[in-house]
Amino acid sequence: MASLMPCQDLPWQKGYSENEPSTAPEALGISKEWPGAANFDKVQMILDQNRLLIKEINQNHCARRTEGLSRNVLLIRELHSNVAKVVELYREISESFVVVFGNHQVQR
Repeated sequence: MASLMPCQDLPWQKGYSENEPSTAPEALGISKEWPGAANFDKVQMILDQNRLLIKEINQNHCARRTEGLSRNVLLIRELHSNVAKVVELYREISESFVVVFGNHQVQR
């Protein structure tokens, strides 16, 4: 079974930059007037927080200190909770999208 090298940057971390193009709803052409648009901001905030949590978890794992490994239990619980929140927000986005745009039919 292949495993991730614990003390190296994860593949998605290597090229990450704070200056990446915006994924804010307005940058993607999504109207702020749509009720589901606010959830995109919430999702992005949680994903940014998860990136930091994963980085700290990886650092603690690499250091192999008792206190860091014990802290990982709490960090992983927080990460799990955040993932559940993202799933719920995406469900709300999907439902809102169907309500707002589901009634519009394509005209030919």
